[in-house]
Parts: sequence; C-alpha cells; structure tokens
Amino acid sequence: MTLLQKIIEKEKELIASNHVLPTLSTTRNLEEPPYLMNLRMPSENPLQRDRNLYAGSTIHHEPQNASTQKSSPTLSDPFECPDPGQIIETLFNTHHILINKYLCADHHIVVPTVQFEDQLSHLTLADCCAASKILSEIDGVLWYNSGRNSGASQIHKHLQCIPLDSFDSVPIHQYYLISPTYEPKFIDNPINPLFKSLTFFSPCLHAFHEFSVTDVERSAHDPNQLLSLINSALLLLETEMKECGYLPPDSPPVLEQSPAPFSYNVVITRKVLLVVPRQRSEWIPPSNERSRVSPSPIGANSLGMAGFLYAKTPEIQDALLTFGARNFIHALCFVHPER
Repeated sequence: MTLLQKIIEKEKELIASNHVLPTLSTTRNLEEPPYLMNLRMPSENPLQRDRNLYAGSTIHHEPQNASTQKSSPTLSDPFECPDPGQIIETLFNTHHILINKYLCADHHIVVPTVQFEDQLSHLTLADCCAASKILSEIDGVLWYNSGRNSGASQIHKHLQCIPLDSFDSVPIHQYYLISPTYEPKFIDNPINPLFKSLTFFSPCLHAFHEFSVTDVERSAHDPNQLLSLINSALLLLETEMKECGYLPPDSPPVLEQSPAPFSYNVVITRKVLLVVPRQRSEWIPPSNERSRVSPSPIGANSLGMAGFLYAKTPEIQDALLTFGARNFIHALCFVHPER
C-alpha cells in the first residue's frame, strides 16, 4: 500500500470515528497579477472549533523580538504523545505522519518530530529526509512555518503536506513560473552554485528555485541538496534584508541564530522551492462601511505564500475580494523599497 493510500484509509477511519472533522468548501481563483490566489471558502456553517489546531490559522503573538521569540513551554502540545491509532507512519524514527484534525482540504497531513523540537528552529537534515520521502510518494505542496510571524500554529516542530490533486489550481506553479505581467529579476548566487539564482517575481522579498527536469522526473529531492538550498536562500535573503534596512548590518549570521532574527515560510513541491521572510502573521484590513468587511485580522501561513488561502467567514472573503491579494501579501511580507 502506498503512502497516499494509507493516508486515505486512515482519513476515512478517523472521520468515521469523529477524530477528524472535515469541512465542506468551495473554491475560486482570485487573480491580481503577478498574484494568483486559490480562495477556499466553507460551504457549511463551521463548528466552533479550536482554531489553533487548524493549520491555516495562527496563534496571536506579541511582536517578535529577542525576549518574546522563545516558545512558551506552558502551551499545549498536541504532538507530544499522539494516539498510536492515529499515526499513519513513522519516518526514520524521527517524524510521525498524522491526519490534520480539521480537514479543509482532502488528505492534509501534519508531520511532527517524534522528539520535541521548537517550531522556531531551522529545518534540519532529518526534516529534509522526511520531506523528500513524502514528496517522493505524494505529488503535493509541503511547507514549514518558522517563527512567530510565519503563521505557525503549534510550538512543536512539524511539516505539513497536501496533495496537489486536492486543489483545483496550483498558484505556486502558475504565478511563479508563468507570470507574463511581471518580469522576473535574477541575482547571481555567490553562496551555493546549486541554487542558481535568487528570483524576484514580486516586490516582496523571497527566494525561488526551480528544480531541474532530472529532479522532477526523479520525484525525490536529495535531502542534503534540499537543506543546502534552503540554507542558501536564507543567507541570500538575510543579505537582502540588511541592504533594505530590515536587519542591522552587524546582525549575526541567520543560520547561527536559533530562533532566526526573522520569521519565514518554506514551501516545497516536486518542481519548486520558495522561501519567504515574514514581517507579520496577520493583516487587519481597512474598514469599509459599504461592505461586510470586518476589522478582524486575517492570517496566513506558508500555504498562503504559495497562493492558497482559507477564508473562514464571509467577512474575510469580502476583505480579500475588496482589497485584493496584493495588499494582503504585501502587508504580511517585507517589501523591497526599490521594487
């Protein structure tokens, strides 16, 4: 039985026993070049559920600084002792595979570390081994939220993945690979020759890498290369953030700091790698008396940076449709002053 078949079977079992709660939803594309967002909206009245267990929501945090960046050990950890009956598989004795408790997309898995590690920490080779193994069996979008402003919802380190077949469009492949309205800019990479360029498809600081045809045909990413690419992206983005004034010039190297001096999102598919520094986890849209827009904050994690958003309420839907994807993404990320 393949990993995806195991996920589907476990998902059916847990839904039948009410351990997993699916939400019926509809989707629509929100196009605002260079951005394409896939907006998922519940088609039923959602139950009153613990938002902190939904991967698309965020914990409300104080502003990120050296004194607040450490995770609180008093927060509940749902991944500390998972029910053995809910574990789909354990990879390399380092990571469990579980079904996301609140399903807003089919076959959504969470992949926590077996032993506690902090969600504020960088990815490790063990994490990349797990990510590579999952993507070798599932053609999906896999992501990691690092830091308090990244949209992270739990203190226990975990990856997440959803098969691409669970979506009706794949924005991360479309608006990064074929965006005809925004000319990409390339910067030579002096750090890692594997990471050929730092590519800008929007004014927001981000690093983008397209894997070679050989990598895609092979389906699996080499874990060492994957980790090297992610770390190279962080080093390049650190340089950009210092040049833009977002980090002090004498700030220690990002990879020597744990937690990092800035939150960031990592998105990986079989085709691409995307790393995005995050300025804040949520956006409060301007009030609009002519619509149902609510001043409630709208959050997004790595999946939002990849173009997938979950609009839990009509007010959030109105806000995104009224003010647009551009304003939303720009409010959450660091914008280059010259782009």
